[in-house]
Amino acid sequence: MDLLIKTAKIGIWLILPLFILNGKGYDVRSAYVPLVEKGAYAFKTSGFLPSHIKGAANCHLVPGSQKSKGKYSTIELSFDQVDNNLIYKMGLVLSSLGPDKETALGVYRVSNQTLGFEPSKEGVFGYADVNVLGEQPFYTHKGKVKITREEANYLYGDVDLELRNFMGTTIHIEGKFSASRTDFDRKSRKKGH
Repeated sequence: MDLLIKTAKIGIWLILPLFILNGKGYDVRSAYVPLVEKGAYAFKTSGFLPSHIKGAANCHLVPGSQKSKGKYSTIELSFDQVDNNLIYKMGLVLSSLGPDKETALGVYRVSNQTLGFEPSKEGVFGYADVNVLGEQPFYTHKGKVKITREEANYLYGDVDLELRNFMGTTIHIEGKFSASRTDFDRKSRKKGH
């Protein structure tokens, strides 16, 4: 009986590496979207190098403001670079109908109504200025931003966006962020603390 158990263990240890090493059809790089620490972002990119970018993420929640079709609340996200070899700037404005939306949670999509320099409807407007791709800035073309969790000092979410410049060149950005909120003390300032 002991001989049978030992043989089975040895057999498993000989066969198991074959299954692990035989990862055909699985590209580790395409599945990689790293976890992020608080106040940071990590995005997988296509359309420019490097294929992964990371840095500091900040957000500011703006209470409802009157626009032509009603009151809109906005979330302004900014993504700052860390890599000194690649110069880029990125920002997103998420707009939602409602004077003071109770929560930022939800999915914000790029639509034709949000294309332009200031969104006039609910949705996402964003830009990316990537130095190595020339002087043409990129603007959100399609995709979505999902706010998954909200804390007093942080906003967590996922980004899956395609941006396009006026020449038709596109870049794709996908990943996670944990943005530091710069407005978290707004309520205490109103109370005079």
